[in-house]
Amino acid sequence: MSANEKRSERERKVVVKRKMQGKKMQRRVFLLSAICLLLLFSCSYVFTSRAQSNHETVKYYRSIEVTPGDTLWDIAGDYVSVEYKDRYAYIDEVKKLNHLTDDQISAGEFLTVPYYDVP
Repeated sequence: MSANEKRSERERKVVVKRKMQGKKMQRRVFLLSAICLLLLFSCSYVFTSRAQSNHETVKYYRSIEVTPGDTLWDIAGDYVSVEYKDRYAYIDEVKKLNHLTDDQISAGEFLTVPYYDVP
């Protein structure tokens, strides 16, 4: 093997080695970026959760007078909130609070209704 061939072989090995180092560096940068993004999203989730928990709601009760045409469904639409599974759950609570056995209400009646609000 001549000196030129040896030098060419060494140069080729150096080029291959540099390419491998470049690929390793790209992988490290990608991995570091992915970890940073994951950390960023995790922190934003934690801070968002804490911010929401600072606005805790309290359950209150209000007495309302039933007006002509009112139904429990309509009343539930006015007072139901995310603390309830759905309107049906809210209506069930109103019925229990007011000792109602069915969904019939009459104008002029007073009902106690629950609602949630920030203190």
